[in-house]
Amino acid sequence: MEAAALAAKADYAKAQREAAELEAVEAQAAGVPDEAFNWKKAIKAQLRTAEGRQLPFKQLRKAAVAACVAQGAAASADKAELRATFAKKLAKTTGVE
Repeated sequence: MEAAALAAKADYAKAQREAAELEAVEAQAAGVPDEAFNWKKAIKAQLRTAEGRQLPFKQLRKAAVAACVAQGAAASADKAELRATFAKKLAKTTGVE
């Protein structure tokens, strides 16, 4: 009885993994990014690589927007929307003045 229950659990887990993989492949084929773009991470990464950990606002914005476009998260957004989103995310990012 226990062997049958374990086999049923294994089959169920396998079916779940296959369904998740299928959804990921379909989403990727449809052009939907795997995950949302992490603005905070992009902003902090740009500042870490900068000399003195400082960048002018326009240069930081340009780099973050370019990273978003490169990841493919901004397929349907125009530059004005991305700039507005950047400004909102920058305001919420702690440790950045």
